[in-house]
Amino acid sequence: MNRDPIEYSNAAPDAAPKDKAVELEKAAFNFCKAATLMLLTLPLGRFALPFVAAIASLLFLAAHFLGQKTTRCVLQKPLLVCAFWAFVAGASLFWILKTK
Repeated sequence: MNRDPIEYSNAAPDAAPKDKAVELEKAAFNFCKAATLMLLTLPLGRFALPFVAAIASLLFLAAHFLGQKTTRCVLQKPLLVCAFWAFVAGASLFWILKTK
């Protein structure tokens, strides 16, 4: 029994935008997980967190505009997750540059 509310498919290159949105959300969720780990290990790396958080934010934004309205992230809405990781990227970059 699959409890995952998001349906996945092996989208062909000429697939509908919804299939592309699902694939982008999958990639965005992976970057979300990576950014969460980097947030927890911020003292270990300087620019890793802002870079990966910005990528996660952009991927969630792209997935939203291609029609993906849900995500497996805690915030559940791609735009909310996008805003969160954009804030994390900006705040961490500011902190890094300020403490240089």
